[in-house]
Amino acid sequence: MNRLSGENLIGMVPQPVLSALQALENAGYEAFMVGGCVRDMAMGQKPSDWDIATSAQPEQIKAVFSKEKTVDTGIKHGTVTVISENLAMEITTYRTEGTYSDHRHPDVVEYTQDAALDLARRDFTINAMALDRQGRLTDLSGGLDDICRRMVRCVGDPQKRFEEDALRIMRALRFSSRLDFDIERETLAAARSCGHLLRQVSPERLRDELTGILCGHRAGRLIYEEAELMANVIPELLPCKGFDQKNSHHIYDVLGHIAAAIDSIRAAAGSTEHVSHEDEEQA
Repeated sequence: MNRLSGENLIGMVPQPVLSALQALENAGYEAFMVGGCVRDMAMGQKPSDWDIATSAQPEQIKAVFSKEKTVDTGIKHGTVTVISENLAMEITTYRTEGTYSDHRHPDVVEYTQDAALDLARRDFTINAMALDRQGRLTDLSGGLDDICRRMVRCVGDPQKRFEEDALRIMRALRFSSRLDFDIERETLAAARSCGHLLRQVSPERLRDELTGILCGHRAGRLIYEEAELMANVIPELLPCKGFDQKNSHHIYDVLGHIAAAIDSIRAAAGSTEHVSHEDEEQA
């Protein structure tokens, strides 16, 4: 896996991102690509979003990029979007998070100068890697190994991760479906245990994650195997499980029929590739 931490990955990075990393470093700050863009590159895929974590605080970020367009997209949580050469990059200050009283948002966000603490707060190991502009990879949680194993696994204690932010349960299912990954045993057990917390998440956010699940490789399988968990979002699923249609033309119960119908859509489309972000939005 060491080969993934070198020039092979850096060669996939657009020049505006490399320039942004260098600008922050030249100003005396640390800066790394983080999250989904590192995961996608490690999987040989072209990232659609570019996230940078830095030791610079928001006002310092804006000062470094004073000649570029900046947007305070998530200034409350330390995020500034920088637009350079028509490429948007979300640049966020290293941070730690306190308790999550509402099981969705941190009560307190504190900036830190320690990149390791920032990576430790993230949801899944495959999203907890950092790459600098020299191609040096920081992987404290075993994200590369989990990519090789095709595994979705929480960073740290999965029960704590899901109790902090219940939407991570749906994100785990989405990554499993979209990437065709298994969910690690303890992570899945914790997701099932915390499933009731999904009822506190806004319908809009649940809809977005559900769309991602349905557009992925494992949509039907997850709907069928995790019906009890998904019933926290779609209660109508549970009565479908084991429901005998009493019709010789139907070989499945209603839930199995739904799952098979979902999976047949991909076959009918004639593609085994995952659906694009653009198609997801249109769906």
